[in-house]
Amino acid sequence: MGVEKESFTIAIKKANGNRDIKLTKMTLEDIEIFQSVLESFKNLMKLYDSKCTINVFESSAAFKSEHDQPVLHIVQDDLEKANNREQIRPGALREMIKIQSLISNSTYEFEVNMGIRDKVIPLKNYFKTENRFKNPASSRGRALNKIIFIKGELRALDESANINVCLKTPNGEEVIKINCESRLKARNVRNYYDAEVFVSVIKHETPKTAPLYHFIDNYRDDNDLQKFKTFLNEYQYRQRDDRYLFLINELRTILMNNTREFNDRLLDVKKHVLLFDNDISNEGELFTIMTTLQQYDQEDILESTLESIYKRLQKKTKMNF
Repeated sequence: MGVEKESFTIAIKKANGNRDIKLTKMTLEDIEIFQSVLESFKNLMKLYDSKCTINVFESSAAFKSEHDQPVLHIVQDDLEKANNREQIRPGALREMIKIQSLISNSTYEFEVNMGIRDKVIPLKNYFKTENRFKNPASSRGRALNKIIFIKGELRALDESANINVCLKTPNGEEVIKINCESRLKARNVRNYYDAEVFVSVIKHETPKTAPLYHFIDNYRDDNDLQKFKTFLNEYQYRQRDDRYLFLINELRTILMNNTREFNDRLLDVKKHVLLFDNDISNEGELFTIMTTLQQYDQEDILESTLESIYKRLQKKTKMNF
C-alpha cells in the first residue's frame, strides 16, 4: 500500500442565498470566481512543487493539488509567515494575496484544507479574514537574528551560564559576552580557558540596543568551524524547497558514509542539527530534520538533540507528530 499523497483543497460550497455550487451548473459569476481562484492557486502551487497535479471535481466547484513529495508543510509555514508580515519566497505572497482577496471579498462560502500525514488541516482562517496579507514590514526598528561564526580567545568568566570571548578587530580587541543558556554548555567551552575558541552563536540586535549573543556550538579548530560555516552558507543560499532537499541530502550522505565509524557519523550529524536547534528555525526546517532522522532518535548521541527539535516543532505547530 503506497503512502498517501499530500493534498491542498479549495472548494466553493455555496453562493449567496445558500445555493449549492456544482461544476456542471454554474452562473457566469460562479465561473468567474472559480477560474480566478484556480488560476492563482495553480500559480502558487507551481512555486512549491512544479510536478504536482491539480484535480478538478465535477460534483462540486472544488480543486485539489496532490504532491508526491512532502512540501505542504512549507506552504503552511509560509502562510503563517505571511500572516505575520515576514519574508517568504518570491511570488508566493502575490498569489496568496489574490486568493485571500477573492475569498474575503466574495459572498461565497469556501472550504480550504490541507491533508498532511493523515491529518486534515483547516486553513480557511488565513483567507477569510480581516487580517490581510501585506508586504513584509520594514526591518527598521525591528529585531534581527542571524547565526554567525566566531573565533577568538576565551577570557574571564563572570556568570555560570556565560562566557566572554575576545575578538580581534580592525580597531583593536572587543570582548563579547555569550549566553550559553546552561552551565553544562558553558562548562564545555570553559575547558579552553585562555585559549583560542571557535564557536557559532545567534546574534540578536536591534537599532537601539547592543547586540546579544546566544551560544549554539563549539568546534575543534578553524577548519572545523569553516566546514559548518560553508554548510550553512550553502543552505541559506538556496530557495526554501531546495534548502530542505539540500539538508536531507547532507544528513543522509554523512550517515551513509561507511568509511567512518558509526558514532563519528552521528556526532557529525548532531553538529549539523545543532545549527537548527534554536528559536529562529522555522517549522519546515524542524520537520525536515525530524522526519529524516526519525529512525535514529533512540541513539544516545542524538536522542536529546532530536527531542529538543521535536519539542520546538510541537510548540510552533501546536500539533503532535
